[in-house]
Amino acid sequence: MRNLTIFLLLVCSGPGVAWSQIRAFDNSKAILPWIYNPSVDFPQEFQVYLGYDGRGNNSFLPQSYVAGFRMPVLAGKGGKGSASVMGVQMLHTSQDRFRNAMIQTSFAHRISLSEKFKLAFALSAGVANMRYQYNDLVYFDQQDPLLDNGDNFFSMHLNAGISLVMDEIFFLNLAAPALIKDHRTNVREVIFRAGCIYPLNEDINIIPAANFDTFNSSLIFGGDVRIEWRKMISLLAGADRYKYHGGVLLNVTQFSFGYTYGQNFTEGFDYVPSHQISVFSNIPF
Repeated sequence: MRNLTIFLLLVCSGPGVAWSQIRAFDNSKAILPWIYNPSVDFPQEFQVYLGYDGRGNNSFLPQSYVAGFRMPVLAGKGGKGSASVMGVQMLHTSQDRFRNAMIQTSFAHRISLSEKFKLAFALSAGVANMRYQYNDLVYFDQQDPLLDNGDNFFSMHLNAGISLVMDEIFFLNLAAPALIKDHRTNVREVIFRAGCIYPLNEDINIIPAANFDTFNSSLIFGGDVRIEWRKMISLLAGADRYKYHGGVLLNVTQFSFGYTYGQNFTEGFDYVPSHQISVFSNIPF
């Protein structure tokens, strides 16, 4: 029974179905860009953040939560010059009887190559745990040593990122979100993002960006456009190979609230909807 159960779960999580192509908070790259690449953003104040990513309306689809904080250890004046940021992040995902939890610490450093170019790099390390909730099974082999041990697996987690900004307008971001995967070196999984900030006038910025992700050996390409008004209200619209999404970001004093809604646009992927909610705050210290 144990072999049949795990086989069915692995088949249902294989590359042929929609949720195997899902990376948690994939529609929030313009709202929470530092989740997988801490080199993207350098806060000048202590920052805390929370997020929820819900797929579909049943437990068989992944439900994810993220929480963390970041703080400057070396802040460049006015957001310019050299700067360093360290942080701690926890990410938890549940899908059917699987529970995945990860905690990691990160360090990012930015240097000025010239008056127009800034280069940043980041490294994160931590531990990941996958647990199989065998107590939820109705039938299983009572003598099975794997299930009796609770299927509690630990592994090391390591990721890296790099960002290049030119003239405060153009940006290039590259991240390797899982340099160690299945106890092996993994350099084939990358997240690439490139875009620019186009000031329409004194109040409105238009920020188009292109994305490329190789999650689970897939080639997921797409893009999004963010329209920002006075850095207070932003509207977001985007799409990739499998889905479309739209959202809003509100910045009110020290607090920010983000929401995106996405949905697959092919019948073969069951039109699975997603809701991604994020709250973060910058606290002076």
